[in-house]
Amino acid sequence: MLQKLQNLPAANPRALGIKKHIPFSSGALLVTCGLKDQANQLRTISQEAGIQEKKLRNPTPEFHIHQIPGYTMLEELKEDITKRFGTIEAEPLLLNYNKEKSKDLQLAVVRTTVEGLKLAKETKTIRVGWSICKIDTEIYIKRCPNCGLLGHSEKHCNSMEASTSTEEEEGCKDCTMYNKSQRATAPTPGARKNIRPTTHSTGSKQCPTLLAFKKKSLPLRQPKETKND
Repeated sequence: MLQKLQNLPAANPRALGIKKHIPFSSGALLVTCGLKDQANQLRTISQEAGIQEKKLRNPTPEFHIHQIPGYTMLEELKEDITKRFGTIEAEPLLLNYNKEKSKDLQLAVVRTTVEGLKLAKETKTIRVGWSICKIDTEIYIKRCPNCGLLGHSEKHCNSMEASTSTEEEEGCKDCTMYNKSQRATAPTPGARKNIRPTTHSTGSKQCPTLLAFKKKSLPLRQPKETKND
């Protein structure tokens, strides 16, 4: 992909304000432009040359409210959220816990904006009726109960992958599987193969694979607008 882009006369890196480009072993290319208009110009040039752009998913920010009394209604929770945060955009969803000991309690997943998430991070608790409930802004990544790997549910588990990832191996199985996929990819000139350390335990909070999944779950940064003359 890099070679194809380099062969386009219109893809002048100086005129397009290209600040960084990273080729991947899969053949994909990540390009960072200085301004939004420059990125749009590169997008048009690429489309005209038949280069397909991968649309990045922009996740909706969310936070959790734990141990809400089971009798709490959704409209009551919305009222309490408004009292605590003011007029922020918030769409809560009430869920039941799976554990028997928490059967009389509920969990709220609150979809909000970047500004709403910032407020939630600064606010540790919220009053819901007579209860003081914990606000949790931690990003949760699914772990498949079938193969034990991060990033997908049992419903979307590849059984062939599961059979190769359940072998007894020392260290983190998530980073071990990531490294296997990197090594199995056909080499691309100039591509960066990011081999991750595996000496930490599976489920470590400092696991590079876990941190990479969390980074993907963050809202995308908005590009800068065109500079004024």
